[in-house]
Amino acid sequence: MDGQLNRRSILPGMEDGDSETDQESFEQVTLRVAGHMLMVAGWVFLALLLIQTLMNTINRVNTVAYPVMSITMLMAWLLSRWRPHWRDTIITACVVLVALYIPFIVGLGMMDQLPHRELHLLAPASVMMPFSYLLIFFVFRMQTALMFSAVLFIGYALALVLPVYVLLPDYAQANAGFSVGVILIAQPVYVLMLTTFAWLKQRYESVQVRTDSLEMAADTDGLTQMHNRRRMTRELQRLLGSRTTRPIGLLIFDIDHFKSVNDNHGHQIGDEVLVQMAQTVKSCLREGEIAARWGGEEFLVAMPVNGLEDLQEIGERLRSSIEAQNWPLQLPITASFGASVWAPPETVDQLVDRADRALYSAKRCGRNCVRAYSPHEFPTAVMMDSEMEAPLPT
Repeated sequence: MDGQLNRRSILPGMEDGDSETDQESFEQVTLRVAGHMLMVAGWVFLALLLIQTLMNTINRVNTVAYPVMSITMLMAWLLSRWRPHWRDTIITACVVLVALYIPFIVGLGMMDQLPHRELHLLAPASVMMPFSYLLIFFVFRMQTALMFSAVLFIGYALALVLPVYVLLPDYAQANAGFSVGVILIAQPVYVLMLTTFAWLKQRYESVQVRTDSLEMAADTDGLTQMHNRRRMTRELQRLLGSRTTRPIGLLIFDIDHFKSVNDNHGHQIGDEVLVQMAQTVKSCLREGEIAARWGGEEFLVAMPVNGLEDLQEIGERLRSSIEAQNWPLQLPITASFGASVWAPPETVDQLVDRADRALYSAKRCGRNCVRAYSPHEFPTAVMMDSEMEAPLPT
């Protein structure tokens, strides 16, 4: 495919529900629609064969050409469904084939029908010319489409003009030449209209790319390249509004003694800790889990779970991974976790508030632990031997 624009983008290591799974790129939509057009073209050629045969208006050339083109288009459609990764090559080849077919068939038809003065039998081929230009501009970028259209126009002009002056006597050339001239003048008009639409489409895509970039920047934390609070709030609303049969769990955790890291080692080391923390969280994420930097040294992870105990196990797995990391300056970085499971009909703010209260409870219990909070019971905790408060070494 000729440089189709793919606007799909996804943050490294992050699941993005709006990009890969929920939204097709422009290239994918174009290929899918063009694939269906192959099927339509195959049936159109077959219909032309049947109609013109029944009306006894088919010429000798199209008696062979229509079945061949119909079978070719339908086979190409089936092959594109069987081998989707070949689809762009198949569609490009079919568009080129149709573009070459029309001037070739027109030329043969002119030579076949001109001696009998049956020029009206060439009308279907003339009608198909605008369709050829449309296909070319639909599949290719504007510059390539213009090049293909120019080649097609030259071939079509030769196929119309040469038979008129070779096969017709002088007295008949004037009338036939006028008809051919009208047909040829219409071709640049088609191309000009399609070029205008193609230019507008490219302008739209350019604006859309800039819009998507700005939207991504607004939804992404600049330091860690994770979702930010704004994006995570939307993701939580989407999760709570989804029809999943599993409960939605929320983990919020805070880097222990992070202020001491900044005060004693500088903000550059603090930033390195935050970036490594984001990488650690991303590496621990499983399918369906979404993470974000909630603010400062706070991070948030949301996922479908099997219950509060399952959520605590996930939090403990992440806590252990953080504790085992090799941090800058060999600092003993740990994190305290608060966990909560959504209890309908509570809102996102209420769910986050319960997880936040569990986090405060983990801090009071000595840090470096996972504490869970449900709306029906007091906080429960997964305590570690490292629970007891200890000052961070400098």
